Amino acid sequence: MFVTIEGIDGSGKTTLAQKLYQWLSAEGYDVLLTREPGGAPATQILRQLILSNNDPLVNAFLFFADRAEHVSKVILPALESGKIVICDRFFDSTIAYGGYGFGLPLDFLTLNNEISCRGVRPDITILLDIEPSLALSRVSEKTVFESMGMSFYERVRKGYLELAKKEADRIVLLDAARPPSEILNEAKSIVNRALREKLRYNLR
Repeated sequence: MFVTIEGIDGSGKTTLAQKLYQWLSAEGYDVLLTREPGGAPATQILRQLILSNNDPLVNAFLFFADRAEHVSKVILPALESGKIVICDRFFDSTIAYGGYGFGLPLDFLTLNNEISCRGVRPDITILLDIEPSLALSRVSEKTVFESMGMSFYERVRKGYLELAKKEADRIVLLDAARPPSEILNEAKSIVNRALREKLRYNLR
C-alpha cells in the first residue's frame, strides 16, 4: 500500500509521516518511509538544487527527474516486495506548488507527473490543511519557498483544497491546527481503513 502525506510547509506532514512509520513498524508491518525531493540516493543533489532555486520551470523539471528516479529505484521496488510505503510529499505537491503557487500550466504538470510516476499512484493521501500564517510560524529552516510570501502559500493551499475536492476518494483532509495527538489518531484510523479495503480487494 502506498500512503502519501501532503500539506504546505509547516503543516506537520514530516512529523506525521515519521509517527505513522513508527506505529506501523511497531504493529509488525514492513514499512518504508521516504520523501520528495531527495528520496533516492542519486537525487540528493536534486533536492539541494530544488530548495535553493527560484525558477519555477527549472524546479518543475528537477522534480520530475527526482520523481522518476525515486519511483523507479525506491517506491516501486518496495511496493512490489509487499511493503507499505509512506512518502512525505508526492505528485500533489507539484500541482499545488508549481501550478497554483507559481502559475505553471496544470496540463503540463499533470502530463509530466503521469510520465515520471511510471503508473504508480497513492492508495491514500492524507492532506494536512492549515492557515499559512500559522504554518509558517512553525518553520525554523527557511528555503526559497518560504521567501515567496503569504499570498504564495494561500494559492498553494487553495490548490491543495481543489485537489481534495476533485479526488475525494483518495485525498483525506485533516485539520492540522489541532494537537498532534489528535491528528495522529485520526491518521491511524484512515490508514487502518485503507489497509482493510486493500486486503478485501486483494482477496477478491
